[in-house]
Amino acid sequence: MHQERAVAKQSQKVIILEMLGRIGADIERTNRWVIISRLHHLGVRIERNAKVVEITDEGARISRNGGTEFFRGDSVILAVGMKPSRKLAQDLEGKIAELFIIGDSDKPGKIAHAIESGFRTVQAL
Repeated sequence: MHQERAVAKQSQKVIILEMLGRIGADIERTNRWVIISRLHHLGVRIERNAKVVEITDEGARISRNGGTEFFRGDSVILAVGMKPSRKLAQDLEGKIAELFIIGDSDKPGKIAHAIESGFRTVQAL
């Protein structure tokens, strides 16, 4: 969300096209409230449930509620989700006695969750 604030400060019109129904769902509650309040204060428009299906020189087309909409813009900033990388685990499967998938290899998250999953895995050994 740092890019959105920087663009908004340059007096450009900013629209966040959020694919989910809630923006910043993985941000801690208090921080999320502060960030969203600042974005609203800067005049940033937030469109939820908006899946970007096309980016052109003129802007971005979204799919929502069974239809499509087009949002014009000079710049498009992509903030796409995270997906775990399991290639190494797949390559090692069956080649070593035990294999534990933890942290972002299991599912993307915060560093504290990765440390905790590693700790709990070691405890269980």
